[in-house]
Amino acid sequence: MTIREAEKIIEELKKENAILKAELAKYDGKKPAGRRVHDEKWMANYDLWVSLYEGGHTIAEITDLTGFSRRTCYRYLEYYKKARS
Repeated sequence: MTIREAEKIIEELKKENAILKAELAKYDGKKPAGRRVHDEKWMANYDLWVSLYEGGHTIAEITDLTGFSRRTCYRYLEYYKKARS
């Protein structure tokens, strides 16, 4: 490979890099989609759910007491079952 060929390849790669950077720029400042990781707020809510569930409350009672949706309570239940097994 000659220096001229190498310079040509470098220029092509620079152009490709600029195009890819422009594509990525449209995602700047946007939140990632999907579920959140188990952060502090999630763990605090889950711990509250566990204390109520282990205290003998039903899912319906927990939803009334906490304002959690039924779906959230069942997600916590699945997580609880996996963690306990």
